[in-house]
Amino acid sequence: DSLVPGVSIAAVNAVDTVVISGDEDAVSAVAAKWEQTKRLAVSHAFHSPHMDAMLEEFARVLEGVELSAPRIPVVSDRTGELLTAEQATSVEYWVSHVRETVQFAKALDVLADTHHLDVMKLLRGERELLEGVARAFTAGVDVDWSRVKPGRRVPLPTYAFQHDRYWLESTPDDTAFWQLIESGADDTLTPVRDAISAWRSSRRAHAQIDSWRYRVGWKAATEPLGTGVLTGTWLIVTAPGLEELTAACARALTAHGATTVVIDSPDELPEAAASVTGVLSLLGLLDIPDAAGVTPGLAHTVRLVQALTKAGAGAPLWSVTRGAVSTGAGDELTAPAQAMVWGLGRVAGLEHPAHRGGLIDLPADFDAAAERALCAVVSGTAGEDQVAIRPTGVFLRRLLPAPATGSQPAARPVAGGTVLITGGTGALGAHVARWAAAQGASRLLLLSRRGPDTPGVDELIAELRSSATDIEIRAVACDITDRDAVAGIVAGIPDEHPLTTVVHTAGASTRSAIDDLDTAGLAAVTAAKVGGAMVLHRVLSALPDPVRLVLFSSAAGIWGGGGQGAYSAANAYLDALAEHRAGTGAPTTAVAWGPWAEGGMVDRAAGEQLDRRGLILLPPEAAVRALHRALELGDTAITVADMNWSRFHPAYADAGPRPLLGELPQVKALLAEAEADRGGAGHPALVDRLAELSEAEQRKHLLELVRAEAARVLGHADPAAVRTTRGFLDSGFDSLLAVEFRNRLGVVTGLALPSTLLFDYPTVAAVAEHLHDQLFDVDAGLAAALERLAAILSGESATDDLRLLVKRRIDPLLTGRPDPDANPDRFQEFTPDDMFKLIDDTLGLGSADASAPNEEDA
Repeated sequence: DSLVPGVSIAAVNAVDTVVISGDEDAVSAVAAKWEQTKRLAVSHAFHSPHMDAMLEEFARVLEGVELSAPRIPVVSDRTGELLTAEQATSVEYWVSHVRETVQFAKALDVLADTHHLDVMKLLRGERELLEGVARAFTAGVDVDWSRVKPGRRVPLPTYAFQHDRYWLESTPDDTAFWQLIESGADDTLTPVRDAISAWRSSRRAHAQIDSWRYRVGWKAATEPLGTGVLTGTWLIVTAPGLEELTAACARALTAHGATTVVIDSPDELPEAAASVTGVLSLLGLLDIPDAAGVTPGLAHTVRLVQALTKAGAGAPLWSVTRGAVSTGAGDELTAPAQAMVWGLGRVAGLEHPAHRGGLIDLPADFDAAAERALCAVVSGTAGEDQVAIRPTGVFLRRLLPAPATGSQPAARPVAGGTVLITGGTGALGAHVARWAAAQGASRLLLLSRRGPDTPGVDELIAELRSSATDIEIRAVACDITDRDAVAGIVAGIPDEHPLTTVVHTAGASTRSAIDDLDTAGLAAVTAAKVGGAMVLHRVLSALPDPVRLVLFSSAAGIWGGGGQGAYSAANAYLDALAEHRAGTGAPTTAVAWGPWAEGGMVDRAAGEQLDRRGLILLPPEAAVRALHRALELGDTAITVADMNWSRFHPAYADAGPRPLLGELPQVKALLAEAEADRGGAGHPALVDRLAELSEAEQRKHLLELVRAEAARVLGHADPAAVRTTRGFLDSGFDSLLAVEFRNRLGVVTGLALPSTLLFDYPTVAAVAEHLHDQLFDVDAGLAAALERLAAILSGESATDDLRLLVKRRIDPLLTGRPDPDANPDRFQEFTPDDMFKLIDDTLGLGSADASAPNEEDA
């Protein structure tokens, strides 16, 4: 018996699966004796003496609950036997569930023996449930399918491989067939041809949109993210009003080995800030916004990042929020304004990788389990930088594909009536207005700052009226951040055209590094987008009937981007507001858009740069179809972006792993390919292959290698498209493509290449020559070795003994004189002058250059 005092058997799930519970140290000692163990993410040590303190109160609660005998047989997993009426109506029986051992394995055996059932695991969710029932059916259990899933049923073949294929096999004639269908050459086929052509066009459009759709999901951490062991000094940055949580965090960090220093403002960094081990910021909890939507937490976090940068701090910065994210059903997002710190934090990690830490959302109850989870997260080395701690465990933020294939429309995108569009006279607003008119809106209100005075608005209204009959259209001048003005406009909507939909496209985007941001710069970006959304939320929440709110967000709020700190923060708020409203039952959809073409969210020059980075511009007509699809499916928060992940991800992850994108199939393939390259085609293998060639052949091989990698980064199918003597900038490279190119060459060659590679060596030929020098030039190799030696000697761990050892090894090489210790007998031949000179040289007192004048000569 391996149990010790303080450990209880919590559950017997199978003959080889047991759960133990109790004192942490005692449980850990027992677990250490077994080969396979797993720590469960639970809030308390259930089924152990730790629960005794709550049993009496729990019994009092149950006494107020009406308990009834079961109407169908129930096998108790408390006793492992059939539940009796006496047990089912007994308070003591239900209280014992908290304290006593769960007899799950015995219950399954009894269930199988007494009812002749094949027992299997059924998971939560319709899909998992159906799979479980299907497994039972294939095992011989009689299933009433009419009650499981209504609908038409078809007989299944009795033999697993008995099947008929009805789809046409792909042949070289397919193209000709579709050309015939779409050409209209044969009038006798018109009805069929039109139907087939429409079907194909629809499928193509849906497939295209599906490839653009992504959603944010949360993955439960199955292993601890870190040891929980902390060292050094940790800075806790807080503010008045957060004393209780500040004390709890300080207690947790101290208990796990850290020394903590608490400051009440980002402007109070200690002089030793550059040497701290980590920074934990609670500033994001300050979430009361001003009229422009800027929260104190957002503004203070900007100042904190700036202060850490100015102080030269290289410690990771972890920003804490509470209720800023939702990990799924049942986890309510209560603080959407705090999500702005998440948007800012994602950009801070890109702009300042030296102090990239992450973002942590805490549970409402910051108990001992949450404290341990917090310390495990901040001590981790797995690169997880977006984490939510909940009573049920730790969850990791991920971007996932969200195809709509097979989904059925849940709502009409536009339910008639009045559609109000903010930014309605701008490029995005105009596209939305055309769509709303085509969908049957009876009245359009186009809100903007200049309203009817906006250039081109008369032409837009005329176009809309010509495309839809009996539609009323008004352009209204309005400050969207003025709650009274917006409420007045809404109140003035006639009853015969009730407000059904509000589409919020208003917003501004200015690029600015976090180091250059101030409160005014934040407000310039957040005012219309965040302040306007807050006003709309409050006005619509006061109406008696629900009105759908559609928020135009940006993918910048999902993954961030350099120079987009304020913009990412603003859009992160829109996504969070959608989830917050949906949790209250208010119909809301936020679409985080990739860049639109034709004057949408980016201009032409910026669009071309984004395309080279892997963000492909969305044609407005197709983007509107994606909007239509999101609304008819009832999406709450969806990302729509046309991504070339092979271009985007390498530059995005240049400063370190980005787990956010790690679950995307395309990124998984990229990571696997990079791992294979490191394993099979890295520096040693390349050098071995090149060593078998002549020097001329080596240079030719490297030239072709560099040329092929350049073509791959630029998107050319044929490396010959890249001229080896043409400048990289003239060939289409920008700074981000340069990073990707350098990274790829680094993987293939195993060399640590500088970030300025393409500027120091501006052509394919120049880079190839540089690679050859690095791989085979002895002088270059020696220089690199000396650089490494200099770095070691300048480090804090370098001792005087180590420096003396290096000096005694190198000096003989430079002077041609042997190491004195190598031949101690030679001292017998030394003259007094020789001995004094040796002492001077050893102590570093000799002249560094015999030709330099001494003080007397001067």
